[in-house]
Amino acid sequence: ALSLNQGTSPRLDVTTAGAVSVSSASGQALSLNQGSDSRVSWDSSGAVTVASESGQALTLNAFDASASTATGGAMRLSAGDGTSTGGAMSLSAGDGSTTGGALTLASGGGSSTNGAVVIDSAVGSGTKGAFTVRQGTSGGDRIVVDANGAVDVTPANGESATVTT
Repeated sequence: ALSLNQGTSPRLDVTTAGAVSVSSASGQALSLNQGSDSRVSWDSSGAVTVASESGQALTLNAFDASASTATGGAMRLSAGDGTSTGGAMSLSAGDGSTTGGALTLASGGGSSTNGAVVIDSAVGSGTKGAFTVRQGTSGGDRIVVDANGAVDVTPANGESATVTT
């Protein structure tokens, strides 16, 4: 085993089994850097940032990416625990100042059964929120489900809307 301590507190600990633990003092920042660039960091309040090099992918896998076949585990992104006010969450395929990439929500790419895709603006018994599919920023609301459940479908100017049952 190997330990690097600050006073009597271990800051880097490697066990004989190969487990590694890195820690900072309470209320202090911690960063994992590549050269001078922070890749994973925790600030003194506990906010966490994960960043890739400019132009490089950032991948989070809920499976063993080195295995030839792997069963995926659940992945959850949450901006609140559901018992109090949650923070805002944004999925974006670009910052809006340049060409953005495609953003895909998919239930899976499996060759057999795939799961459902559910978008819910009121999980649990809380106040319902509206659900909007927007195309562009000005007058581009294409599908809106309001908090009462009314549905509005609006095609772009000169385009048609088709509802099939």
